[in-house]
Amino acid sequence: MSETKSKNTKLKIIEAGIQILTKNPNASMEEIATSIGLNRRTLHRYFNGKSGLLDEIAQYACTICYQSTRNCIASHKQPEKQLKAMFYSDVNSGLKFQFLYSFYTSSDSMTETSKDYTEMMKLFRNVLKTLFSQGFFSSETTLKWVENFYFSTIQAAITSITIDDDIERITIMDMAWSSFINGIVQDEIVNIN
Repeated sequence: MSETKSKNTKLKIIEAGIQILTKNPNASMEEIATSIGLNRRTLHRYFNGKSGLLDEIAQYACTICYQSTRNCIASHKQPEKQLKAMFYSDVNSGLKFQFLYSFYTSSDSMTETSKDYTEMMKLFRNVLKTLFSQGFFSSETTLKWVENFYFSTIQAAITSITIDDDIERITIMDMAWSSFINGIVQDEIVNIN
C-alpha cells in the first residue's frame, strides 16, 4: 500500500471516528469501520484499539482548532474581535470542536498529552483575561462562567446547524454569537463588528 493511500485511509478513519463518536461515544470500532466501508481489522492496522483512535482523533481535532485559534488572534488586534473570530471559527469546526470539547470534559488525559490543546486554551483564556481587565464583561460574571458559557453556546450552535435544515448556517452562527455576547458584556457595550 502506498504511503499516500495509507495516510488517506487513516484520515478517512479519523474523520469517520469524529462523525460517529460525537453522536455516540460508545460506538464500536466495527461501527466506525462499517460507516466508511472498511472492516474492523483494517482499523486495527492503523490504531491500537479504540483508545488509540480516540487519542489520534483528539490530536487531529486539537491541531486544527489550535491553528484556527492562532489565526483568529493574528488576524485581529482588538481582543473583542479576536473573541468573535474564535467563536465563529469554533462553530465552523463543527464536529471536530464537539469531539474535542467532549473529550476534554470527560478525560484528564487530554491536557497531559496535547501541547496544542494546552496552548490553545492558554491563548483563549488570555483573550478572556484581557477583556476582563478592560471591563468588557459584566462584573457579575467570572472567567470560568464566561468560558463555560462560550463552549455551551458553541455546542448549541453546532447542534442547531446539524439538525435544523430550515435556518442557514450563518444565521445560526449570528444568533449564537448574539446570545453569547449579550449575556456577558457590560450594558454599555453595544456592538462588535
